[in-house]
Amino acid sequence: MAKIFISYRRDDSKWAAGRVREALDALLGPNSVFMDTADIVAGQTFKDTITTQIRNANVVVAVIGQNWEGRTAGSMLLGSSYRGPDVLNVIELTAKLPFQLLGALHRSHKTGEDFDDAFKNVEASNRLWQSDDMVRHELEQALALKKPILPVLIDGASIPEDIPYTLAPLRTLHHLKMTHESFHEALPTLLKAIQPNL
Repeated sequence: MAKIFISYRRDDSKWAAGRVREALDALLGPNSVFMDTADIVAGQTFKDTITTQIRNANVVVAVIGQNWEGRTAGSMLLGSSYRGPDVLNVIELTAKLPFQLLGALHRSHKTGEDFDDAFKNVEASNRLWQSDDMVRHELEQALALKKPILPVLIDGASIPEDIPYTLAPLRTLHHLKMTHESFHEALPTLLKAIQPNL
């Protein structure tokens, strides 16, 4: 059973997750690392296999890129467009409301869309907020099981401010920064963080 579980979003950081896996396998031996695309075989139930692998892992490496949240290209989420003076009071009054609600308020305000529809569209446009999102499931499981989690931030990414409350502890964890160019320089630091957990 693999001792290291790599959590990542395929359309966000597949290259980085693949390189981390190859490097750790080379350093620690084959079958040391679990990564879904390489290690789930035909006939296995995807979610059950993921859950079992996290339960048996010693450490989880969370590879986080610029689109770790899984935003869709056409999404209207909080961002540069959510800065107008006409919504400043709304921001202040709803600062503690969930991210989806703020996004829905903005979408409804800007487009005239029915609020209920706007809420559904905001949730659909950000996969991390969906209860069945696999990246969310992986990290919620790891946190619930109190597994050590090592966030690896790729190409200047950061852990977003607005994430599901179940993932909020990720924001308190020390992280490692990595780019395509600095990969080999960052690898020893990652290995040093992993080794005490093996």
